[in-house]
Amino acid sequence: MSSNFRIGFSIPESTITDMRNRLGGHKAAIALQQALSLTIQQGRKAIARRLVEEVNLRVGTITDRKYMAVSKGSWRNLKGWIKLTRRPVPMWEYLGRQRGTHLKNLASGAWSKLRRPGGLKIAIRKKAAPEQFPKAFIAQMPTSSYVGVFQRVGVKAIMKKGKYEGQRREKIRRLYGPTAVGVMAFARGEEGQPTILAETAAKMAQRFLINIKSKLDWMLSAAGRATARRKAARLTKAIGHG
Repeated sequence: MSSNFRIGFSIPESTITDMRNRLGGHKAAIALQQALSLTIQQGRKAIARRLVEEVNLRVGTITDRKYMAVSKGSWRNLKGWIKLTRRPVPMWEYLGRQRGTHLKNLASGAWSKLRRPGGLKIAIRKKAAPEQFPKAFIAQMPTSSYVGVFQRVGVKAIMKKGKYEGQRREKIRRLYGPTAVGVMAFARGEEGQPTILAETAAKMAQRFLINIKSKLDWMLSAAGRATARRKAARLTKAIGHG
């Protein structure tokens, strides 16, 4: 599987030709770009809400540009996409509302609540039991304000630099949870789709067609109202001169 997942949206030439014939070239391009932009905006939110059903992440985290990028195209280039990256999501983000409590414990120095002997239990997936991470703990990096979930690994060795220089300690590593692409690729989809990836792509394709039709109807209705206003204005003017 590729490192990223991308849902692309492009408009068939036959649709572009039909709308140009009905609306005119410039108006057709504007209507199609609006439909494209609206679909991508809706798709971005729909993907985030769908993932929130599966994992303990916030919508704001999922839609962050680090994990989800979008291109809405333009009326000159009627192509757009939503791309989810495989960039690792820090385990800290999966702690949800617990993060506020952990930050308070860090501020007060309540280390016993942050570094428990058995490690940490973290509920990553909403439909599964919490996972146990031995030797995991919550800490703030001494050289920055970054707070995260870390785990001790390997055997004890003498530290050559940092706060614990000269002491025998285990190395630590930052823990990460599953990526959005990973969740969508393996979690079963709805409406008969094998995965959430397939489910999302199918729904967005349907939504795109609905939005195109909606924009076409609106533009034709607006054009009809404008024509009616012009006719009424001409009639009023003619009556005034009569």
